[in-house]
Amino acid sequence: SGHDNYFRKFKFIERMLKVVLLVAVAAVLRPASADGQEKPPRFVINLDAPPEVRYKEVAEHFKEIGRVIPIFFNKSMPNEVFQLSSLFSSKLSAEYLREIDGFAKLWNCDSKYVLLANL
Repeated sequence: SGHDNYFRKFKFIERMLKVVLLVAVAAVLRPASADGQEKPPRFVINLDAPPEVRYKEVAEHFKEIGRVIPIFFNKSMPNEVFQLSSLFSSKLSAEYLREIDGFAKLWNCDSKYVLLANL
């Protein structure tokens, strides 16, 4: 019915706002320099390394985000979103998916969460 459809849309918007909140939290976790100016972290990515380990330094630096992502998605995302991630993953390169798997392994979480966070 119309009421149920409206409720579903409202819940979806609520969930998307939670995604925005997660992004905001990630922004707050970024380091600042001694003079108070925000300095983004710098990483050297060896593209000759296997995809699963290329971003090890990045994943270790942002390990707190990796800890929060599964909690966030488990509590706020409907199953349809996970189905959507499966659809997207079928369109992505195998190399990119291996990079996602590398983050997931280092963060000790399911790669579907890392993929969703990157979409």
